[in-house]
Amino acid sequence: MVIPKHKRPSILADIPKTKKIPVASREDFGRLNPAWRVNLLEMCDPFGWHRVDGQTLQYIRGKLSLYESMTMNEIFVRDKKYNHAVSVNKLCPEARRRLRDLRLDDLEEVHRLRLSGAERVWGIRDLNALILLWWDPKHEICPSDEN
Repeated sequence: MVIPKHKRPSILADIPKTKKIPVASREDFGRLNPAWRVNLLEMCDPFGWHRVDGQTLQYIRGKLSLYESMTMNEIFVRDKKYNHAVSVNKLCPEARRRLRDLRLDDLEEVHRLRLSGAERVWGIRDLNALILLWWDPKHEICPSDEN
């Protein structure tokens, strides 16, 4: 007995492919431009943004805007001398205390962006986003750092 084609189970014709192909990998995020998040932006001492005046804020905005034209790899790989992760245990005591107060003491590292000779912006990297945390105009959060 021959089963007509239209009565054959279609599942046999459409055997699913078992090879899994990832849509995106962690490395892919290095090719993306950075994004900024401000939900953890500190607005209190010692490294808060509350002391930033309008002119300085325009300056910081301009610098971050320049970073937006770069990829995460350009920022944190190519220019790692200036922009990189810093182990939490290398931070000054005040910064470590703030992380505890914010219940972020489980972090192993935070990232910094160099804006000028001493000025730094600190945050927590989440793929291609930097969750902005601190403004460090005098390079006090990790003073032993060379740059």
